[in-house]
Formats: sequence, C-alpha cells, structure tokens
Amino acid sequence: VIYSVSRRDLNAILLDAAEATGRVAINFEHRCQAIDFDRRRITFANARSGPGSPSPNQDIEVGFGTVFGCDGAASEVREHVLKANGGLAVTEPLGHGYKELTLPAGPGGRFALDPHALHIWPRGQFMLIALANPDGNFTVTLFLPNEARLDRGNRPSSFEDLADEASIEAFFLREFPDFAALVPDLAQQFLDNPTGRLSTIRTQGWSVSDAAVLVGDAAHAIVPFHGQGMNLAMESCRILDRLLCHQPDDVESVFTTFEAVRKPNADAIADMALENYLEMRAGVVDPDYLLHRELALELERRHPDRVADRYGMVMFTTMPYATVRARAERQQRLLHQLTSQLAAGTKSIDQVDFARAAELVESLGALPAWE
Repeated sequence: VIYSVSRRDLNAILLDAAEATGRVAINFEHRCQAIDFDRRRITFANARSGPGSPSPNQDIEVGFGTVFGCDGAASEVREHVLKANGGLAVTEPLGHGYKELTLPAGPGGRFALDPHALHIWPRGQFMLIALANPDGNFTVTLFLPNEARLDRGNRPSSFEDLADEASIEAFFLREFPDFAALVPDLAQQFLDNPTGRLSTIRTQGWSVSDAAVLVGDAAHAIVPFHGQGMNLAMESCRILDRLLCHQPDDVESVFTTFEAVRKPNADAIADMALENYLEMRAGVVDPDYLLHRELALELERRHPDRVADRYGMVMFTTMPYATVRARAERQQRLLHQLTSQLAAGTKSIDQVDFARAAELVESLGALPAWE
C-alpha cells in the first residue's frame, strides 16, 4: 500500500520535534545571502518585520561550525558551495509542467471514483492522475507540455494553449470528459491554481571541507513520477547520520564519502523517475509494454527469489536505487530475449518457453536481501 502524506503536516511534525529538543532555534523568512567559509560566517537577509524584529531585509551575519544546506531545489547554499569547491550543478528542465486540481467528494463524503486505486488517464504526450484523500475528495494532477504545440489532430495540448475558460473546458471535454463531468468548477480551479515546473538537478561537489554539505533536493532534485523525492532526501539524512556516528572526528572525510555513496543512487532514481513518466503517460497503452509487464509478473510468480518488479523494488524495499536500476535493466534484457521470437500479431505469454525462461532467470542470480 502507498500512503499519501500531507507535506504541510509532516513539516509541522518535524519542526515540533526539532524545537522539542531544546537545541534548535527556528527562524523563518531568513534568506541566505553569502557564506564566508574561511571565516565561518553566513549572512542572511531578514524579511521579517514587526515589534521586536529588525527592519525588513536587514542583513544578519551569524557564525557557524557546519552549514547543512537543506534548502531545496532552488538552494542558495548550493550556489555558494559550488563556487567555493569548483563543483557543478546541471539543471535538466523536463519541458512539462503540472497543475493540481481537486475532484470533490460526492454527497455524504462519497468517493466519486474507486478510492483504492491510482487513476491514470494516459494520453501519450501528457496525462492526468488522481489519488484519493481521506475526506472523500481526490487530488488530481495534470502533467502537460509547457509550451504551445499541436497534437496529431492539430489540437492545442500545452499549458500555453490553455489561457481562458473556453480553451480549458474544450481541452478537458475532449481529452478527459469523464473527469470533467465530475468537477463543476474545473476551469476556475485551473485558472486559480499555479502551474508548477519540473526539472532534474544533478550536482557534483556536495561539500566544502567540514564547513558545509548539501542534503536533499539541494544536492539531488528529481521529478515526482516515482513518488521518491522526499524518500530520497530522508534516506540521505539517515545515511549521513550513520556516517557521522561512525566517524565523528573526521567530518570532511564523512562528507566526501557521503557524496560518493549517495550520488549513484540519486542519479539512478532520477533516471527511473523520468522513465516512469514515459511509462505512465504512454507505455501503459502500448501492447508490447503490456506483454512485457504480463510476462514479468508471471516470472516473478514462478521465481520470486530471482525476479522482482522494478516498481515494487523502488517503492516497497530499501534496496539501493542503483542496485534496483541495474537489476531491472538485466531483467528487461531477459524479457526482450524471451519475447523477440514470439509470433507477430498473436503475441501472448502462452507462447513463451518457460523452461528456457527458467534457465535465463537462473543466470540473474538471487535477488539481494533488503529490509
């Protein structure tokens, strides 16, 4: 089962837990302006105002021992870290954005769709997905190209094309009529809610001696199509903590090891998240994809110690992402090998030589253990 967690509520829980230690001071609306790693001084622009507060945008300089740059995909700390260490950040815009919408609950809080399913409307170059919430409504997300383009029917299919109620309503009635019928204020929601942009950020050079280290999206931002961005960041925190506990007297070495251990896994899940977007918006209606999927599930049923679905390995185990990707690539080559000889036009897993398949599966070796 996959649980959808409120980011706002989780942030509140984490802030409360930090405050309860008595060792954490929390300051909102302070933006990092500059970091002097030699003097161990960091400058913030304070945007807070009111009685007892400095005037808005007043710079405040603070001393530090180590800066943990956990300030997200648009990290200011990252800019200063990379300038100091000569590192590199590569931003890979997806070219597609997203818009969140709400499908309301029916009378008495009744779910308008099956609450026990992930709903996907795949349309090749774009898609709509819906996830149930406990109060009966659904969070719905439209993923769509950002810039104007015409589909094969010369119809507008981008956020740039959808600028007024008429174009929005025409688009949804054409592409998602069953969904549109359930949301009376669809066009108004679309106009009121912001359009999010999507990018992958890969960084080389996560630290400066023992003075600073990047953690989470500041070091490795990914697109959301595997639902693993927050998990990736929390896993990085857990591993950094483990390394610091193991070698507390050599923090600089810990930070170097941390990047060496985590970057291959961050890059792997970044790639798999992009691949999952293609699968969700187009692959799930491709006959060859469906055949491979059916065969993969049958092989997993017959050889549970040798074959595991990539999605399941990512979502439901703590197997390192790089290990998952390498394993999934080997399994995919095996599936291609098994299906390449099937009769054209009548492809079915009933035609698969499962004795030969067992020999090939054996060559994969046992699945690595996971927690």
